[in-house]
Amino acid sequence: MSAARGKRAGASRPADLPPGIAARTLLARDEQGESWRVEADGRDAVLRLGPGALTEVAVALRLGHAVLPSPFAWGRTPAGRVWCLRDWFRGRPLAAVAADVEPPRVAAWARDVLGGLSALHAAGYVHRDVKSDNVLVDLDAAGGDRVSLMDLDLATRDGESAPRAGTALHLAPEVLLGAAPTASADLFSLGVMLALCYGGAPRADFHERFPGANFWEASGLDPQRLPPELATLVRALVARDPATRPADAVAARALLEGHQASWDLTRFHPQERVRSLQLYATDPLTLGEAVRRLVAEGRVDHIDMNFGCPAAKVTRNGGGAALPYKRRLLRQVVRAAVRAADAESGGRVPVTVKFRVGIDDEHLTHLDTARTAEQEGAAWVALHARTALQHYAPRAHWDRIAELKQEITSIPVLGNGDVFSGTDALDMLGSTGCDGVVVGRGCLGRPWLFRDLDAALAGRPVPPPPTLGEVADTVRRHI
Repeated sequence: MSAARGKRAGASRPADLPPGIAARTLLARDEQGESWRVEADGRDAVLRLGPGALTEVAVALRLGHAVLPSPFAWGRTPAGRVWCLRDWFRGRPLAAVAADVEPPRVAAWARDVLGGLSALHAAGYVHRDVKSDNVLVDLDAAGGDRVSLMDLDLATRDGESAPRAGTALHLAPEVLLGAAPTASADLFSLGVMLALCYGGAPRADFHERFPGANFWEASGLDPQRLPPELATLVRALVARDPATRPADAVAARALLEGHQASWDLTRFHPQERVRSLQLYATDPLTLGEAVRRLVAEGRVDHIDMNFGCPAAKVTRNGGGAALPYKRRLLRQVVRAAVRAADAESGGRVPVTVKFRVGIDDEHLTHLDTARTAEQEGAAWVALHARTALQHYAPRAHWDRIAELKQEITSIPVLGNGDVFSGTDALDMLGSTGCDGVVVGRGCLGRPWLFRDLDAALAGRPVPPPPTLGEVADTVRRHI
C-alpha cells in the first residue's frame, strides 16, 4: 500500500475526471488506483479511480449492508478508467471514539461491523484491512450512531492470492507469512482492533511470538482489562473459533454461551412470515437445548440442520459436511433437534436436514444420512449434489438427487446445486423427480432470482434480466 493512503498528499488533479466532478484532495494512491475527495454536483463525495473502483462496484452489486458504504454513481472516464462515487463519511476512527463512550455502545458498533463482515464473507469476499482507521463512527448521525467499514476497494475473493494489505499489527500471522487472505483473518483483525482499544500496545516482538503462544501471551495484553460487554466476543475473535463466527448457520453452542452476535442472527423482520433458522452443532445436548430455547421463546417457525458446510475450519472439528460420516452421532444430533422442537411446539415447528453427497468420492454418505433423517422425524431432506472435497465445482451431480428421491419416499426430497435461473430449477425438477429446489449461491447479489423462480414454477414467462439501472435501484432500496 502506498504511503499516500489515508493522508493528504499533493498531486496534480486527474486529467480524465467525469463531468460535473471537481477534485479537492488526493486521499490515496496505490496499486488499486486513486481516491480523491471531490465535489460532485454539489455533493461532498469520494471518487475512486482505477481497479479499486471496479471492486467497490462489484461488491455493492452483490450485497447491501448499512455498514458497507455503497457507490451512488459509477462509469468509465474518457480515458477508459473505471470510476465510482460514494458519499463522504464524517466519522472518526473507532479507537479514537471508544475511550469517550460507554462500552455497551462500542459493543453495539462491534456487532454492526461483524454483520457487515458476515455479509461480505457470505458474498465470497474478504476485506483484508480491518483496523480502527477503517472503522469510522459518526456520533452525530440522524437516528443514532452510524458505523461504516471503509476501504472496500481492497477487497478480494476469499482465499485468492493478493498483495499484502493492511497494518502488520492487525494482520493474522499466516497473512504476514504470505498466505492468502481469508474471512477468518478478517475476524482475527477485528478482534485485535477491539483488544487494542482497551489493552494498550502489544509487545514489540508480538508476531515473532505468535502463533507459538496464544494471542494474549504473545501480545502481553491483559484480557481482564476488556469490559464485560466485549470480553467474550474479543476472546472468540482472536481465538478464531468458528463456532462464534456470524454465518448463514448459527452455532448452537454460541447461543448457549450468550454470544450476542449469534443471538442477533435469530432476529427476523416483522413481515417475514416463515422464520427459518439454520443451526450448526456437533453435540446433541447442546443442540437440543438451543432448539428448545429458540422454540420456547417463539423465535422460529422452522429449524434446518446444516450438514453441508465444506469449510476446513468446520469439518476439521467434525462438523458440517464431515458429521454425517459419524453415523451414530448424526442420529443423536438429528434426534435431539426433532425431539426438542416437537416437545416445545407440539409438532408445529418442523426440523429439516441439509447435507452433501459425502466427504469425497470414496466416502459417500447421502443415502444413509437421508434414511437417518427420515427415521428420526425430519420433515424433509435437501441434498447438495457435491462432496465436501468439491466445495462448489465442478458441476453438481444431479443424478445423486434422483438416486436419493428413489430411496426416500415418506418425506420430500429437495435438490441443491447450480440453480442460477428459473430454467435451472425446472431442469432439476424434471431430471431428478425431486420435490423442490434449494437456492444457495445463485441468489447472492441477485434477489430477482426468486421472481424468476416463481414465474418459471407457475408456468409464466420468465422476465428478462434487470438492467443496470434496475440493479442499482435494488441495491439502494435494500440498503
